[in-house]
Amino acid sequence: MNLVKKLYRHCQQRFGPKSLLLVACLILGLYILLVIVLPFNAPYQIQAVENSLQSLYQDETQSHLRHAVEPSEIDHLNRQASHLKGQHRTDLMPKVELVSQKLLAQERLDLLYQSDTVFYPDVDSDMIEAFTQPIEWSMEDVATQEFDKLTLQAQNQWQVIANVNQDMATIKNHTHMTRQQIPTIIQKIQDINSQLDFVQEQPHIQDNLADYQRFLDLFIEELTASHQRQPYSNETLMPLFESDYMTTMLEGTTLDVRPKIALTFDDGPNDQYTPQVLDILNKYHIQGTFFVVGRNVETYPETAKQIVDEGHIIANHSYDHPNFTEISDHDVRNQINVTQDIIYTTTGVRPSLYRMPYGAGGERVYRLIPELTSITWNTDTEDWEVRDSEKIYQNIIRQLSDDMLILLHDTNQASVDALEPLIEYLNQHHYRFVAPTELEYDYRY
Repeated sequence: MNLVKKLYRHCQQRFGPKSLLLVACLILGLYILLVIVLPFNAPYQIQAVENSLQSLYQDETQSHLRHAVEPSEIDHLNRQASHLKGQHRTDLMPKVELVSQKLLAQERLDLLYQSDTVFYPDVDSDMIEAFTQPIEWSMEDVATQEFDKLTLQAQNQWQVIANVNQDMATIKNHTHMTRQQIPTIIQKIQDINSQLDFVQEQPHIQDNLADYQRFLDLFIEELTASHQRQPYSNETLMPLFESDYMTTMLEGTTLDVRPKIALTFDDGPNDQYTPQVLDILNKYHIQGTFFVVGRNVETYPETAKQIVDEGHIIANHSYDHPNFTEISDHDVRNQINVTQDIIYTTTGVRPSLYRMPYGAGGERVYRLIPELTSITWNTDTEDWEVRDSEKIYQNIIRQLSDDMLILLHDTNQASVDALEPLIEYLNQHHYRFVAPTELEYDYRY
């Protein structure tokens, strides 16, 4: 300020009053140039804002806020950013504003959800409307997309809850069901159950759900009695199994008309392929039947034990896989008996099922081993010859029917690779996985 006064007096004495206007304009121009056009931010100011920003995130890409960000931290960031000038301020302020927006979005979701997908009991329509209003993001990234997706999910979940509550309240009024009404009621049940699969744990449906479950108990009781008097077609009953909810209720009852299938595996065990097969079966909660060769059990005892320990069926497939039509009765019996002892010693289980190697032996062998149940097959995957997972898969799909007893081998990677796509397909078409002895197919040789 003293410098400006000295400059003013000097100009007044040397150039006269008229020059003062010019000097004032020059000073103003210099001020605008230095303060507005060419603002100066000390490097430490910029670095402080950037450091504060990064401290609020759990990742270097600055997408996801760290856990438990405090509003005071955001206030501090805003104060720091407010002192910036010019382009640095322009560049950083959207990032600063985005932090507040993300915290708001997270706070909204935390007020709605007690877990990842289940609302708090006190959530109502007003809260859903208020807390799912779209946020106009100052900029977008992975986290903002996730927040938008979760917001839409909350809206959709709430709508499903409203729909399913209304449908459950309506259907329980069907207290007297005629045979002609059954298909219509099944369709309504299917509609409700398909929605229940997504909102079954929500607290807002529990009162109606209890009433609906009582209705289903009555409906299944009446449907079973009606089915026993005059069976319904599979086409009428199959829609009930479109829902996991109803499938669980009907599994194993007389109304369970799903096509059945048994998965069997020959010639193991081995330590490379059998564990992979077991992992896949366990993933889908399917019990497989393993027809093991005695000498392989001796070689891989831990794998044989794993079959039993994980709840699968272990069965006898001879000691060293000879063709039973080419050996004596004594040798056939010896092949089976020795393998029985090996399996029992290794796993603690004495099998009740056996399969003739190559499916060969016929009635002669069948009568030689009356104490065990002979299991054949009606669906040959040809995986012992075709070492191509897609061809194995297609071989099975072409033969699909009810009551399928599938022959596979846990001895090559192609069979392993075909198994999971096959199970996915069968699940989609509502097949029921059973043990071989649960099939109506009972050809023993």
